[in-house]
Amino acid sequence: VVFDTHSQKLLVRKEKSIELIWLHDHAYPPFQKKGFREEIVISDAELLDAQWFPYDTMHGVLRTRDEILFTELDGRGGRNVFVLVPERTDGLATLVDYPNSIFFKQNNKWYQLEL
Repeated sequence: VVFDTHSQKLLVRKEKSIELIWLHDHAYPPFQKKGFREEIVISDAELLDAQWFPYDTMHGVLRTRDEILFTELDGRGGRNVFVLVPERTDGLATLVDYPNSIFFKQNNKWYQLEL
């Protein structure tokens, strides 16, 4: 379970899916009511980690055994999911102090992707 930086939304990582729960009414698109729940990603692979992209908390960063994915939360018109790192990694982190960055660990070294 991961709260966004403003405690407005919650990501719940399950074995092969991510659920988004709105903790407050959202007055901007996508309009959502407090308590609304939706699955935002369903994967064939086990999801090992889920983090918010701190820049806007309207995107999520997900790690499977074989890749790191970037997804939008707004599902209107279909949800875009992009592969950021197409290979095995050992860790994933996002930091509020680096809102445009995603950090991943590979072979005992941390790398930074700036979006």
